[in-house]
Amino acid sequence: MKKTKVFERYLLQRVVAPEDVRIIAIGAGSFGLYATEHPLPLIVSSVFPIGDAYVTLDRDTGEVVGGGYEPSYKIERKGPAQDPIPRTAFLDPTFAQITAVVWSRVSIGNMASAERPLTLVSGR
Repeated sequence: MKKTKVFERYLLQRVVAPEDVRIIAIGAGSFGLYATEHPLPLIVSSVFPIGDAYVTLDRDTGEVVGGGYEPSYKIERKGPAQDPIPRTAFLDPTFAQITAVVWSRVSIGNMASAERPLTLVSGR
């Protein structure tokens, strides 16, 4: 929500124009060492209500006949009286001024890796 307010202010101050692309970059920091990217990058299920993956099997043959993702509209927090985190940022008009999110898992703890994971998720 904080970045949304910043972009609203930038629009009012004409720092950015309404037709400009507005991207938020998020670095996972040390969390990047533990964030899995399979089957989907973590950032995708953070801004869209995508929950756990499932498969549907034919009871007679055991063959996979379908699958998908369960809807999950919020991330529950552990601890007393903490509000859940909504997973609907790119479905909520409040965040319409955000064009996309760039997510990186690179941090000081994993910079030696040959892999440089970078994910762009478009909200439009």
